[in-house]
Amino acid sequence: MKRAGQFLSKFDSLTPPHDALRTALVSAIMAHVGKKISKSLIRIDQNIAFISVPSIVKSVIRVRRAEILRTVYEEIPRAKDMIRDIR
Repeated sequence: MKRAGQFLSKFDSLTPPHDALRTALVSAIMAHVGKKISKSLIRIDQNIAFISVPSIVKSVIRVRRAEILRTVYEEIPRAKDMIRDIR
């Protein structure tokens, strides 16, 4: 007889949806940069999160990129497979 954990093990490899990643990025940017941005301004493509904001905000995000990514990785551990950089 199989245990319930054996049936559920196939779900361990699922990656989070992009909407959850965008939400985590928005909260991390708010925490480290202090600027509230909309989820609609974030596009994830080929393991890179592209953020459409003014250049001054983008510069601050670029300086604090490691802190932002660390916060996102702590909130969603599977995000390491989905986001490698912020631009």
